[in-house]
Amino acid sequence: MANTDDKDTKIDDEPDNNDEDVGGLDDDDDEKLTLVSSEDSNPKKFEITKKAALMCNLVKSILEGDAQATEIPIKKVRGDILELIVEYLKHHNGKKPDDIAKPIRSVKMERIVADKWDADYINKMNKKTIFQVIL
Repeated sequence: MANTDDKDTKIDDEPDNNDEDVGGLDDDDDEKLTLVSSEDSNPKKFEITKKAALMCNLVKSILEGDAQATEIPIKKVRGDILELIVEYLKHHNGKKPDDIAKPIRSVKMERIVADKWDADYINKMNKKTIFQVIL
């Protein structure tokens, strides 16, 4: 099609060459968020990419309610536990780990999970810490 004589109406097949970049749905992957522990008297802050943080259902639900949020308080979580959670989220960076085969046939993490890093991550914690990370 060609341009019409009307100056206000542009009808053509050529794309606009504006300087604005039109982003896709995943363009905010590199956007940074700050997760804040709120259980401590001196809250700790951890910077993380939005892509990695969205693996956490709590963060995901908060961002569904407020897409512009950049600092997210994580209630009832101490700084040391939030640090472990952020470490896990950063390692996986938004990529869901493989499901654990069931029934579980071993007590050794190396035989249960596909990623050696995940096995080492869990093995370095005591049971109390594991439960705090999970919850």
